[in-house]
Amino acid sequence: MRANKLISFVSIISYFLFAEGYAKEVENVKISPTTVIATRAEKSVFETAGSDSVTTASEIEQLGAGNLGQSLKYEPGVSVPFDSSGTDAYVPYLENGEKSVRIRGIGGNRISIRLDGIRQPEDFSSAGGSSPIGGPGRIFFDPALLSQIEIFKTASSSLYGSDAMGGTIQGQTLGPSTLLGQELSGEYFRNSFSVNSVNDGIHNRLIAAQGEGTFSHSIVHSFREGSERKVKGSVSRNPLDFQSHAILYKGRFSSLNWFSEGTIDVYSQETKSVLDTIAGDFNKSVTHESSRNRDRFSVMAELSEGTDLLFADTLSIMIYSQESSQKSTNTQYRVRNDEIWYRDINYDTMIHGINLQANKSFDTTWGTNALRYGFETSLSDVSSGYFLTKQLSDGSQIYEDRIGMAPADAFRHGMFLIDEITVGEKNSWVLTPSLRFQHYKVDPQENAAFLKRASSKGFVAVEYENTIAAAPGLSLLHNLTPDLNIYTSYNHGVRNPSVGELNGYFEHLVSDSNFIIVPNPDLGEETSDSYELGIQFKGESSDFQLAAFQNNYDGFIDLQTVSGPVLNILSNANIGKARIQGIEFSANFLSDQTLTETGSILTGFSACWMEGEEVISGEPLNTIDPFKGSAYVAYTDESQNWGTKLAFTYRGDKDLSDISQSYGMPMPIDQSAVLDLTGWLKLNDHWEIRGGLFNLTNEHYFLWSDSSRAGGHAGVSHFDHMAQPGVNGFITLTANF
Repeated sequence: MRANKLISFVSIISYFLFAEGYAKEVENVKISPTTVIATRAEKSVFETAGSDSVTTASEIEQLGAGNLGQSLKYEPGVSVPFDSSGTDAYVPYLENGEKSVRIRGIGGNRISIRLDGIRQPEDFSSAGGSSPIGGPGRIFFDPALLSQIEIFKTASSSLYGSDAMGGTIQGQTLGPSTLLGQELSGEYFRNSFSVNSVNDGIHNRLIAAQGEGTFSHSIVHSFREGSERKVKGSVSRNPLDFQSHAILYKGRFSSLNWFSEGTIDVYSQETKSVLDTIAGDFNKSVTHESSRNRDRFSVMAELSEGTDLLFADTLSIMIYSQESSQKSTNTQYRVRNDEIWYRDINYDTMIHGINLQANKSFDTTWGTNALRYGFETSLSDVSSGYFLTKQLSDGSQIYEDRIGMAPADAFRHGMFLIDEITVGEKNSWVLTPSLRFQHYKVDPQENAAFLKRASSKGFVAVEYENTIAAAPGLSLLHNLTPDLNIYTSYNHGVRNPSVGELNGYFEHLVSDSNFIIVPNPDLGEETSDSYELGIQFKGESSDFQLAAFQNNYDGFIDLQTVSGPVLNILSNANIGKARIQGIEFSANFLSDQTLTETGSILTGFSACWMEGEEVISGEPLNTIDPFKGSAYVAYTDESQNWGTKLAFTYRGDKDLSDISQSYGMPMPIDQSAVLDLTGWLKLNDHWEIRGGLFNLTNEHYFLWSDSSRAGGHAGVSHFDHMAQPGVNGFITLTANF
């Protein structure tokens, strides 16, 4: 199969005849990246009052990152939980791989995940809102298609609405403007091929772009294939094979004062695993096959500055349609009666939406205003299916339609406003109020499959409509010098209950554990209040950021017992309060080349410490990652023909006093210290090679974001399945023409 894929890529490449590229810019150092996520305007991360960060495409490439977690491995305060399909018997209801993003101890549907400004589908958690056990997940994209990843680490509901109460992550995809530059003229071709020892994986990425100013277009194709991630431990992961394709096409038409851009974005991933670890006493064999797909089409148009509009200097509008699906088939050859059980489970989300934003600058008696306002509206069609087929030893079959959620339409309408008001001597003060009004409605459709199961227990689907929710935010930034500022910010976050939480129905009826999860017609929204105080410095060759934060959460949606004890009936309810506080720091220093004589040296370090607890019970939050500190030193020679980087990461331990046993029995983990080494070499004008070795000391260690998700039937698993890889590496060969 792999040989055929390589041949197909050679064929693809032969169709593209592009001239000289500019891949040497991949190694350029950017001390001051720009972001739009914190203010809905392109600004340096050091000009915004809050903790935001940018990971560029070159940084992703330097790491040889095959997924989002590897791309963000050094980012303070951020982790990407990873589940190995089949670490326990709960696997029929879950999926393999990355689930979501945790920002400062909050994850799941409380983090807004966006791609080019388009909201990604929600997770369908089967065990309550704050449980570390997740559903199928929310990662429906390949980082190889991104020009950068932006993260805003505090509540941002005033800008992005519900689901942003814990922060926002946004991926910006590659396109003609990022590949050809502002002139949108010329030709660009780049193809890279990688092999990775951690999962015997191969990766091929093709990028091509062409433009003559008025019309430009680009295409990116990323293909991955491999097996299970190898771990440093006493056991091996369950055998697994995966394959994924990601294709992105953009066509852009530009005129004097406006442009339009159409995008076709397709992602497909398939996995198959043999679940040796859960065969045990109940099953002779278990296999799990899953697929994850997302198709997006969007059209965007923007009027630029110079357009004579009374109400706006610039105006942009995007219309989009996106379909996401997650499907899994779990086959269990059971010891009892030689039965074979087939579970076919799927989750589907179709979303159509319009995003509009206007920008207007004007002067008043008290200062200069940069006003941005607009609206977002979308309709999501959410559905699921759960089909159980039992093949008996005599050859007969029993078929059950066990739909676990009433299909529903979810309507979201939001209006937002943010105004940057610059005042004071030398414009040294920036006051930024922001406000969003959000309307959310869920309209369930009780189809026959849902009624058959739910009505027998006396349950009905839940309609939901919030009162118009207001989410305010306010920040104040003071420039002490042109390079140094201090800031403070407050943001109110809101999250409406998801379709799954409102209308999810789940039953687990076995002799030793009988329970049913039912809808709750009185479920309400969650809220947060986030406070941050920070200082930022940006010079020509150095920068640093220091922030202290406290986030208070109220109305956490969680499971509670409605009745028992013979049959436990559970339902989601707004019963949780939580508090999280911490400190985050990062710094980078670029040496003066005259000091090194032959090249430049870039050094840096970052750290994040935080703690959190459930306010009512006093129990620690299992979503809080332990202390993490990273440091690195990177060298680039004077001619920029080669470079190398050594990175060190220390993670603190997580002992029993910091772990709640409310969900499963997550095991304590020890502290760890890991060294990584990467490097690159430019062979000539057209060819370059890069590679890396990770965990050079072959440390046996665990990430809390992974191991804390132990739950369900985790007792039948070996803890070493959650260990991180030992020594592993990658090598990439890249062609630029």
